[in-house]
Amino acid sequence: MFVASQKIARTLIVLVSAFFTIFFLAAAWFVFGVHKESRFTPPQLSFWMEHAWSEGTLKDFSLLHSQLQKVNASDLYFHVGPLSPEGQLADDLNIFKPGMDALDTENYAWIGQVRSEIDLENPEVRQGIINSSKWLMTQGFDGIHVDIEPVRPDDEAFYLLL
Repeated sequence: MFVASQKIARTLIVLVSAFFTIFFLAAAWFVFGVHKESRFTPPQLSFWMEHAWSEGTLKDFSLLHSQLQKVNASDLYFHVGPLSPEGQLADDLNIFKPGMDALDTENYAWIGQVRSEIDLENPEVRQGIINSSKWLMTQGFDGIHVDIEPVRPDDEAFYLLL
C-alpha cells in the first residue's frame, strides 16, 4: 500500500508541476509576449476622397486635417478624374497644393479609366498617363493610384505602364 501511495503522490507532483509550469508560461506570454505591442496599436484608416476635395480651399483642408487626426487616418486617395482616351487628365483640373501640403497624411492621386475605354497598347497613351502622373506629383501628392479596370493576368500593356 505504501508503494501505491508513493506512485500516486509522484503522479500528483508531476501533474501539479506541469500545471503550474504551463500556467506561468502562459501568464508570462500574456504579460510580456510580442502580441502585446500589436494589442495597443490603434488602427490606421485610409479614405477615398471625391473629385471636389482636390480643389478645396485652405479652410476645407484645415477642417479635414482636424477631423482626420481624431480617427488616426494615414492615407487619402483623391479621385482627380478619369483619364481621357489619350491618357490625359481634364484640362480644367486644379489641385489646391497648399491644402495638400497642410495634411499630414500620405496623399495619393487616384486616376483611372475603364480598360475598354483606353488603349494601353498605344505607347503615346501610356506616355500621356506618365506625363499626367508626373504633373500630379508636382501638385503635393505622395504617389499615384492607378485604377484601370478590369486588369487581366495577361494584360502586358498595363504591366508595361506600371
